[in-house]
Amino acid sequence: HPACRLRIRFADVRWHAETVRRVLRIGGPAAIDGTITFTGHFLFLMVIARLSSEGFDGAVFAAHVIGVRVESLSYLPAVAWGHASASLAGRLLGANQPALAQKTGHIAVRQFLPYAMAVSLVFFVGAPWIYAAMHSDPAVAAVGVPAFRWLAWYQVPNAILIIYVSTLRGAGDTRFPLWCALVSILGVRVPMAYLCGIVLDQGLIGA
Repeated sequence: HPACRLRIRFADVRWHAETVRRVLRIGGPAAIDGTITFTGHFLFLMVIARLSSEGFDGAVFAAHVIGVRVESLSYLPAVAWGHASASLAGRLLGANQPALAQKTGHIAVRQFLPYAMAVSLVFFVGAPWIYAAMHSDPAVAAVGVPAFRWLAWYQVPNAILIIYVSTLRGAGDTRFPLWCALVSILGVRVPMAYLCGIVLDQGLIGA
């Protein structure tokens, strides 16, 4: 029906100070959080590229790339659960049901844990077959399989992290996840990867 059509009138597009402040208060920390996360990924790749004392090692880098891509079978579904939990938490807060909104993250985590545990088991047991299917060079599998088995142990805590952080953002709290990213990525992940992988010469497993 023509009367039900959504119409955009450019005369109504104007600044609203309170809305601008709210968007910046929530979106600003989230934007900085994203910048820190991607910066951390870039710095971590720089560490991976320098793990060999003889210079760039293509087998090590390929093993890392394969591991990260296969790991997406674990963390991308966790992201979907996190988005659903975030959406529900925001709607419940808007409906003035904070107690129920607080439970959404816990419920989403409990729903997702069986999948995360199953994927961890598949990654650990199936690592040799996964790398055999993804690359023909045995040197890549020799480096990648042990490191990927270590990575398998991280799938459950990573899923919990993703879902809870997404739920907090959906509830409007973007500052606490920002501080978590700042401390964990720039304070722990990158420096420890450099220390264990390069200084202590523990290679891809160390990183």
